[in-house]
Amino acid sequence: MKRLFTFGCSFTRYGWPTWADFLGLEVDYFENWGQHGVGNVAIANRVAECHSKNKFTKDDVVIIQWSSHIRNDFHNFRSAPKGRNSMGWKTKGSIFNYFNEETYDKDWQMKFFDERSYIMYSLNSMVLVKNLLDNSGCTYRMTSIGDFSKLGSDMETPNGYAENIGDEKDLWTGQGLAPLRIGNTLQTIDFNHYKQSIGFDDWIEPIGSYAWKNHDKQYTWKDPRDIKSWMDPHPSTENHVGWLDNVLKPSLKLDAVDTINRKLWLDTVQQVKQEINELDKFESVLENRQLPNWQNYYIGY
Repeated sequence: MKRLFTFGCSFTRYGWPTWADFLGLEVDYFENWGQHGVGNVAIANRVAECHSKNKFTKDDVVIIQWSSHIRNDFHNFRSAPKGRNSMGWKTKGSIFNYFNEETYDKDWQMKFFDERSYIMYSLNSMVLVKNLLDNSGCTYRMTSIGDFSKLGSDMETPNGYAENIGDEKDLWTGQGLAPLRIGNTLQTIDFNHYKQSIGFDDWIEPIGSYAWKNHDKQYTWKDPRDIKSWMDPHPSTENHVGWLDNVLKPSLKLDAVDTINRKLWLDTVQQVKQEINELDKFESVLENRQLPNWQNYYIGY
């Protein structure tokens, strides 16, 4: 491949190296457009921005990791609300998680949120990106956090993250989705026409689903405010590498490459995790270790 561009949420760029960063070590040119907290509208916008700036070609590889449908993406170039990026896309995960209690209160939710509409936003974003990538001629793969058709009901999320907001759901049958009331009748929204136009059957195994099958390799953290430890839903570095080697690379027909920096990153992260069991401190110490060639910064508008 000539160039590698990756897109997604915190399952693509986070407080420790991800599958994208490890794959980036093996190419001459790499940009990680992942950003923690963003939803699918932001991901689609960032793909369009990146293509406008870089002009994807047949020699490029583009990987899209789609996010949750219950995130509200907004952007400005001004200073950010508390806890968000200083500029750019400002979202902070699920509308319903504890980070967003002040931004998306009950009044906002009643006025602006409809889960069916937010599903539509995500599906339309996927259609637009697929057509852009098809027209560019690049090699691309699509994946997601969990099985997108389950609408978060298959996600493992600790209390407060709120990506899983209900009982079992199914996009194609409408299970778990509130019907639309028109007058005195209830009507189910049919999203099935998106299945083929987006090509869901060609997506590769979700990275979250892969990681959650390997619980023993996931990170657990000790919250200083609580006695009980909790398992991080984000893939550990080891699970990121496992998904890269066992899922993504085979789909691209790429061989395993054991670079010097790959081993250094894995050893360093493991050492820091053994020393520190609090998430915030772990990320801070790891950032200060300055892993060589780790692109842990925001790209784009």
